[in-house]
Amino acid sequence: MDVNSIGIVKQIVLAKSEKKTWTELKADYQGLKEKITQEYGEPVINLHSFASPYYEGDGKEMIAVRLEKTAFLSSWLIENGSIVLTIDYTCRIFICFLDSANNDIDEK
Repeated sequence: MDVNSIGIVKQIVLAKSEKKTWTELKADYQGLKEKITQEYGEPVINLHSFASPYYEGDGKEMIAVRLEKTAFLSSWLIENGSIVLTIDYTCRIFICFLDSANNDIDEK
């Protein structure tokens, strides 16, 4: 949670537990993406890629994730903020809720 000096919450980050296989990680990511899409519509940013020499189906997907040779990120604009869903190098999924209304409040 990101809180400014006057106690206003600007963002909340939820981390899912580490997954051991690409099948688990991808299924969890896709399931969360589907649920968020049902609620808020299609994401405005939708990145799903592997960097060479890695590719989906090569059996080395988790190595690629750990080496940061993947880009799995979806982002939705919602009222007063955004939601970002991503896979990071720890083989975990993160959901970040950003509150733009609170982010704009001046610290005094």
